[in-house]
Amino acid sequence: MVTVAGAAKPIPWWKEPTKDQWLAWWAAWLGWTLDAFDFTVFLLIMVPIAQEFNVPLTEVTVVLTITLWMRLVGATASGWLADRVGRKIPLMISILWYSICNFIAGFSPTFMFLFVFRALLGIGMGAEWPAGAALAMEQWPIRSRGFMGGVLQGSWGLGFLLSSGIYGLFYSYIGWRGMLWIGVLPALSVFYDDIGPDLARDPRALGGVIFAGLPVPGSDTGDYLVRNLLALDPRQGWIVLGAEVAPGEPIVFCRRDPDSARADLVRMLKQLSGRLTGPPKAGIYVSCIARGVALFGEPGVETGLIRETLGDFPLIGFFANGEISRDRLYGHTGVLTLFT
Repeated sequence: MVTVAGAAKPIPWWKEPTKDQWLAWWAAWLGWTLDAFDFTVFLLIMVPIAQEFNVPLTEVTVVLTITLWMRLVGATASGWLADRVGRKIPLMISILWYSICNFIAGFSPTFMFLFVFRALLGIGMGAEWPAGAALAMEQWPIRSRGFMGGVLQGSWGLGFLLSSGIYGLFYSYIGWRGMLWIGVLPALSVFYDDIGPDLARDPRALGGVIFAGLPVPGSDTGDYLVRNLLALDPRQGWIVLGAEVAPGEPIVFCRRDPDSARADLVRMLKQLSGRLTGPPKAGIYVSCIARGVALFGEPGVETGLIRETLGDFPLIGFFANGEISRDRLYGHTGVLTLFT
């Protein structure tokens, strides 16, 4: 008997990443490119700034030095926060931070006002790279991780090119203040990046897709309680949640889709794995009935990810309409109990 086996055709490297991995990469790329734009645009407008505030050009260059020093503060803080609440939130905070600081700097009545807000801008700029690079590259397929990491880092030059192009085309119309005001545009992309452009255009489509998350105080895994959005009034700015919320209590918004759920579970399992002193002896996993096949499209996805991350150990699973952990009632989530 002769058996002929056809060789499998390898897939191109750009088809290996999932949709979510590509979206994460593009979000990091956009953040880093616009980070470069907001920093390098200042190089082009130092002379008119010195002339308007009647200060030596050397004093204006000190602003650049302080901005670079403050990047160290932002980078360190962002990395610390990303290890505790995930990569996406610090990335969004950083983009909002440097965009708004640049915008406010455009209204500077004095040179000292400009100095302060460009210094604060450095914190947001430094915070963007650690969160963005980690978000994009830690889950990226190994085969092209080095190449795409290089392309991501190289986008800084595109930001400089963008600031130069806008300066050449529009500076004579908008002046140096307008060049800084343009820096607010990255902030407008954060809401769209968070929930997606289709949902942002039509809030009525949020039901069953976007949920409210109430962060658990003191959680070292970025834990939060998921609650339903019951009503939304864009005209009044009202949101009704299926939970009692105290004044000042933070709220995050969660997107319900299989890729996001898979990425979130993998992130928490990796954090949990780092805390274990040895392999688990056994485990019990209770998952919401809205997850499982209803969310992932096939059975065994969650338990498979648990074993893939923590190793092969006896594991039993249940579905429930509410998941209890400690003194909290969860929904739309899973609760893993390990015996070590």
